[in-house]
Amino acid sequence: MKEKSEMFTPQAMAFAVRAAIVAMSLVPVAQAADSEEDPAVTAMVRPTSTIEAGVGYNSDKSYKFGEYNGLQDRGVTGIANFDIRGGGRYDNGDTTRWSVQGSNLGLEDRNLQAEYGMQGLFRLKFEYDELLRNRSDSYQTPYLGAGSNNLTLQPDWQVPSVQTNRATINSPNARGLSAAVQAGQYLPTTSGASVTGGPAVVAGIPASPGPLRAAQAALIIGNDLPDFHGYDLDTKRTRYEGGFLVNFGSEWDFQASARHEDKDGAKPMGTVSRATGGDISMIIADPIKQTTDQFNASANWTGKRGFAQAAYYGSVFYNDVKSLTWQNWAMATNAAGNTNTMSSAPDNQFHQINFTGGWSFTPTTKLVASGSYGRGTQNERFLQDAFTPYVSRSSLEGLVETSSVNVKFSFRPLRNLNSNLGYKYDNRDNQTPVGIFAFYDTNETPAAAPAVPATNNQAAFQAFSQALGLSKTAIASNGTINANRPYSRKLNQVTFDNDYRVWHSQYVKLGYEFEQIDRECPGSWIDCSDAKQTREHSGMFEWHGNLFLDSLNGRAGYTYASKKVDYNENAFLALVPMANVVPNIAPASATMSAYQFMKSMGWTGYGPVAGYVNTATLVPANVNYNLFFNNNNALTQQLYGNANRISELVGMRRYNLADRDRHKVRGNLNWQATDSLSFQGGLDFNKDEYDNSVYGLKDAEKWAFNFDADYVFSEKFKANVFYTHEIDRQNAAGNTYTANSATAAQNGVTALSSTCGSYANLLARNLVNKIDPCTNWGQETTDDIDTVGLDVNHKGFFGGKLELNGNFIYSMARTNTDMTGGNWANNPAAGLASAPTRTIAAFWIPAADLPEVKTETYQIALTGQYKLDVRSSLRGMYSYAHMSSNDYMYDGMQAGGLSGVLPSFEKAPSYSDHFVGLSYIYSFNL
Repeated sequence: MKEKSEMFTPQAMAFAVRAAIVAMSLVPVAQAADSEEDPAVTAMVRPTSTIEAGVGYNSDKSYKFGEYNGLQDRGVTGIANFDIRGGGRYDNGDTTRWSVQGSNLGLEDRNLQAEYGMQGLFRLKFEYDELLRNRSDSYQTPYLGAGSNNLTLQPDWQVPSVQTNRATINSPNARGLSAAVQAGQYLPTTSGASVTGGPAVVAGIPASPGPLRAAQAALIIGNDLPDFHGYDLDTKRTRYEGGFLVNFGSEWDFQASARHEDKDGAKPMGTVSRATGGDISMIIADPIKQTTDQFNASANWTGKRGFAQAAYYGSVFYNDVKSLTWQNWAMATNAAGNTNTMSSAPDNQFHQINFTGGWSFTPTTKLVASGSYGRGTQNERFLQDAFTPYVSRSSLEGLVETSSVNVKFSFRPLRNLNSNLGYKYDNRDNQTPVGIFAFYDTNETPAAAPAVPATNNQAAFQAFSQALGLSKTAIASNGTINANRPYSRKLNQVTFDNDYRVWHSQYVKLGYEFEQIDRECPGSWIDCSDAKQTREHSGMFEWHGNLFLDSLNGRAGYTYASKKVDYNENAFLALVPMANVVPNIAPASATMSAYQFMKSMGWTGYGPVAGYVNTATLVPANVNYNLFFNNNNALTQQLYGNANRISELVGMRRYNLADRDRHKVRGNLNWQATDSLSFQGGLDFNKDEYDNSVYGLKDAEKWAFNFDADYVFSEKFKANVFYTHEIDRQNAAGNTYTANSATAAQNGVTALSSTCGSYANLLARNLVNKIDPCTNWGQETTDDIDTVGLDVNHKGFFGGKLELNGNFIYSMARTNTDMTGGNWANNPAAGLASAPTRTIAAFWIPAADLPEVKTETYQIALTGQYKLDVRSSLRGMYSYAHMSSNDYMYDGMQAGGLSGVLPSFEKAPSYSDHFVGLSYIYSFNL
C-alpha cells in the first residue's frame, strides 16, 4: 500500500526546527540594523518581511479530509511560510522591488514565488506550485501492477460464481466473493436495505448449496479475497511558471510567460468487457502521467483615449500513457481473449492569436472589440487489435479551427441613461474528415463466420461489408460500424441593456438578449445534431438603489428566457452510415435502406407508436416494413450496423437541446442598522420548464437563500454569523422500452398481478408492450443543503499582545430521490407446482424511492497569535473537523453487492480529525 511517510519523518521535524533556528538567528542582526530607526517608521519606508517556522500534528489518516489541503496522513508535519521583500526605500528614487514568497512548504500543496523588477521598466516572475488531490484511500484491487498500464491477476485466480441451480455452478458472478451470498443468507448494507443471497431455486423453492457447491464456494473465497490489496488513488499536479514584462515608455509594454505542468498518479475508472457474453465490469486504477505546456505573449498599448493588445496563446498536451491493458476477472487468466486494451487521452495541440482594443470617443461613449483565431490538432495513431475488421484511416487527422468576434458599444443617449449594445460571434469549425470504423464492442468475440448466402442480420452485415469494399464475411453480425461526427457550432448573440437613474440613488435596468446557435457535422451523410438550430430570446428587469437615508440598499431583478429548438430524433443516423445501405436479406430482400424506409413512412428509429402487428403477414409490397420494424417494434439495430439500439423514444429530449422556458429572480438587501451592526441577505430562484419534453428532464428549480450579520463590539472585538439554505430539485421522466410480442403464456401460466393496468392476461399486455403506460417512470431528485457559520476575532488580550480568531462551520446536505412508475417482471416460479406464486405469469413491480443520502460536516478552528516583542510572535492553532456520510452508492462496491461488477471495497467517506500546530513568526525590514 502506498504511504506518504515524509509528512512525519524525523527529517521533517529536524527541518522545521532548523528553519525556526535560522529565523530566530536573524533577530539580533535585524534588530542591530534597526537600532537607530523607529520600527514603525521603518515599516513605512521599507517593505516588511516575515518568516514562519513550526511543527504541526495531524491526528488521523483520511484522504477525504486531506483531499486538497495536504493533511491526508497522520503524524507530524512542518509549518513553514515566508514572505521576504526588498529593494529601494519608499522615500527615495530607487524603484527596484523584489520578493520571495513561500507557503505551506511542509505540505504537498506548497507554493513558491519570486519576483524582481523596476517599476515602470520591467518585471520578472517565477512560480512553483504543487497540488495533491487525494481521491480514495479505501480502494482495493486484486490486480498486480496497479498504477501502471498493465494490470494482471494472480495466475491462480478463480472465477467467482454463484449457484443458480443444482447443475450450474460456474457462471461468472462477482457476488460469489461474499460468503453470505454463497450461503444463501441476506447481506446487510450500510444504507439499511438488504440484498438477497444466492441460493438455487429448485422446483420453485430456494435450496441451500450442496456440499460440492459449498466446497467450491469456500475455495473461491479463500483463494481470491486475499488477492485484494489497498491502493491509494491520488493525483499530483506540479507546475512551473516563469514570465517577464518590459515597458517601452509610458504607453507600450510586452509580456510573455510559459507554464510547464506535470500530472502524475491514478484515478478510478470503470471498464466493461463482453468477452464472456455479458457485461462484465470493474473499477481499475487508471494511471495518469501527463504533461501540459502553455505559452502566452502579448504586446500592449495604453493611451489616453484607448488601448490595444495583440496576444498569442499556445497549449501542447502530451500523455505518456498511450494505452491501458487489464485482464478480465470473469475468465481464466490463461484463456484466449482474456486481455482487454484501451487507448488513453491522445496528444494534442492548440494555438490561438487574439486581438483586443478599445477607444473612448467621448467621456460617455466607448467601443471595445476583440477577436481571435485558433487551431486545435490531434493526430494520434489509432489503437487496433487483430479483431478490428475495418478502419478507414490510421489516425483521426483532427483539426478544429475556432474564430470569434466580440464587440461592445457603450454610450449615454440621455443624461440619466447609460446604454450598452453588444454583439458576439463564435465559430467552432471542425474540419476533421469523416471516416467509417468497424469494431466489436468492449472486447466482444466476433460471432462465427456466417454461411453464404445468409439470412436476417448476417446477410445485412454481408451487404455492409461489401459496401465498404470488403469480403462478405469480413464483419461478423455482432459488429458495430460507426462514423465519426466532426461537430461544429456557430453562435451569434446580440445584447442590449439600459440603466436609467429614475431619481437620486434609484436605478432601473432593462435588457434584451438574442442568441442563435447553429450546429452541423461537415462531411456527415445526414444531420448529426439533435438540434440543428436553437434560438433563445431573453429579457430582464432590475431595480437597484438606496433607501432610508442610504442605510439600506438593495437590488432586485427578474429574467425570462425562452429557447426554441428544431429537435431531430433521427440525428443518431449520422453515427451509423449503414442505415443508408440496402441490406440484401434473403429470401425477401429489402428494396430500401433503413433510412429511406423511415423517411417514406415519416417515422423515427422508434417506429410506429403502436402495438403488435404480425408484419410478416403483410402484402409483399410491405416487405421493408417487416424487415425494419418487425411486429411494429423499434428499428432493429443490426439493420443499421450497430450492436446497440441507439434510436430514441418519441418525445425524448436532451435537456440542453430542448425547448425551455427559464425564470430567474434575484434579490439582495444590505442594511447598516448602526455603526456597529450590519445585515446582508439575498435570495436567488431559478426555474427551468421543458413543457415539450415527454421524456428526459421535465423541469428543474433551485432556491438559494443567504443571511449574514456583522457586529463590532469594539475596536478590538468583532463577530460574524452567516446562514445559507439551498434547494436544488429536478424532475425527469423515462420509459423502459419493451418490444411487442404475441407470447401468450409463461410456463403455461397467463395471469398477471393486478397492480397496474387492466390487462386480461399476459397476451393482452404483450400485444401493447411497446406503448404500455405501466412502463413509464418518473424521478424527482432533491438536494437540500444547510450551512451555518460563526467567525470571531479579538485583538485585545494581554494589552493587545494576543489576537484570537475562531470559526465554526456546520453543513448538512441531504439528497432524496423519489420514484414513480414501475416495470413488469416475469415470474421465474410460474407453473411450478410447489411455488406459492405459481399461478402468476408476470408481476408489475412499482419503482421504489432510493435511500436518502446524508452528509454532515462541521469544523472548529481556533488560532491565537501572541507578540513576544515588536518583531516576534508565536502562533498556535487547533482545528477539529468531522464528516459522516451514508451514500448507498458504496453498497455496490462491497462483496456481494453486484453480480457483474468486481467489488472495490471503497467506503463512504467519513473522518474525525484533530490538527494542532505551533509556530514562531519573525518580521523584519531589509
